[in-house]
Amino acid sequence: MKHFFFIVLVLHAIIHLVGFIKSFNLIEISHLTKPISRPLGIMWLFCSAMFFFCLYAFWVGYLWWWMPTILTVVISQTLIILDWKEASYGTIANLIIILAVTVGVGQWSLENTIKEKMKYLTNSSQLVLLEREQGEKRFEELPEMVKTWLSNSNALNQDSPEKLFLKQSGEMRTSPDGKWIPFKSRQWINPNEPAFIWKAEVNILPGFHLSGMDSYLSGKGNMNIRLMSVIPIANTSGSETDQGSLLRWLAEMVWYPHAALHQSISWEELDSTKARAKMSFGNMEVEGVFSFEKNGDLRSFIAKRYFEKDGEFTLEDWEITVNEDGYKSFNGVRIPADLKVKWNLSDGSFHWLNMQVDAVEWINR
Repeated sequence: MKHFFFIVLVLHAIIHLVGFIKSFNLIEISHLTKPISRPLGIMWLFCSAMFFFCLYAFWVGYLWWWMPTILTVVISQTLIILDWKEASYGTIANLIIILAVTVGVGQWSLENTIKEKMKYLTNSSQLVLLEREQGEKRFEELPEMVKTWLSNSNALNQDSPEKLFLKQSGEMRTSPDGKWIPFKSRQWINPNEPAFIWKAEVNILPGFHLSGMDSYLSGKGNMNIRLMSVIPIANTSGSETDQGSLLRWLAEMVWYPHAALHQSISWEELDSTKARAKMSFGNMEVEGVFSFEKNGDLRSFIAKRYFEKDGEFTLEDWEITVNEDGYKSFNGVRIPADLKVKWNLSDGSFHWLNMQVDAVEWINR
């Protein structure tokens, strides 16, 4: 769709240039019989230049590209109406551009929403960061396998970041026998207090995408899904969403292992390779079981999480598994970067997500 729109915009800009050429008789254009005044010819040239400018802004990725494009389309359509007999076909191009502008407005709106939410990502902290001596004491209180995991990750030899920025990619599906759909995502995480913002683009069909934004801020979760970044598909919140979001932060702790030392997380050793983590935050409490390899690498995480189907929520087993050779090092910290996520439902397993972590940036003050 991006390439199709690029071609439409290029052709439309060139056609407007023809109007300028005709008005100044620079080249003989026999099929255009109606004369165009030079002042209008200047406007045709202006439109052509503006469309090329908008094309550049669109292709480079400036989110504001749609703003000058709207003005240019208005001027373009006015010129077309003044020369309707020979230029009416240009209306089709303007309609295509307006459709693209609508998507552009939606994307711009979502990015502004992320900027607003970012104010709350690290704005306050109900969890107190431990001093080094307190952290060392807390470390000694952990189950042996959790200590092995932290030591193997090398996280404790690095300064704890204020927040993390991750780039991810993979594929997902909406039903056990559904088609796998590729996605790319960005995620901002506060590793010192349960908070995150996750923004994904899912390519459902050629030229069509879903924009999903999952966030957990100030103890409240929210999932917002839009078709083509514009049409609302879902907007969920409530206690079940809060529970799932806090549980997600706890599970994703393997990307920011410092969080294992928080006093709000209590650990219980189950056997030589498993430990249960319980976390209380606000008025919500969640728990899950981490399973490790003998060297301390995470094998899996499993917990009871709310699963929504047809508007009804039920507690089901939610499982994250690290694929073989699925570890990478970012910022000197070894983390699981190739994972699959599934629901173990009463009527069978629903493997719905494959995710790879492509980049991690640690952001400090």
